[in-house]
Amino acid sequence: MALFSSLTVALALAVPAAADPSRVASIVANMTLDEKLGLLDGSTSDYTGATTAVDRLSVPRLLMNDGPQGFRTSAALAGTTTAFPSGLAIAATFDVKQAAAWGDAMGEEFAGKGANVQLGPGL
Repeated sequence: MALFSSLTVALALAVPAAADPSRVASIVANMTLDEKLGLLDGSTSDYTGATTAVDRLSVPRLLMNDGPQGFRTSAALAGTTTAFPSGLAIAATFDVKQAAAWGDAMGEEFAGKGANVQLGPGL
């Protein structure tokens, strides 16, 4: 049961349409053990974490990066990261527009560097 729950979370992140429990169950039922482990154990990459794609089931690879205050870079991207204020500092402004701009800017930087999951939080 714990394996299924972890796979459900991984699939919901990888395939937004997989949020439908019956679709998740169908995808998991059709996965091999190695494919399931690839979603939980991951694969080697320059990102903080990465899963293995399951192309035959249209499950993309997740490329996760640390960085509640900015993208954690590899040596190849050294000096290219914005040092963003923490979420707590943004929240303390009580400025919804500023918080949205902060989130948009951080999302654009992460996506621009190939990450599709931002890990966090940070205070």
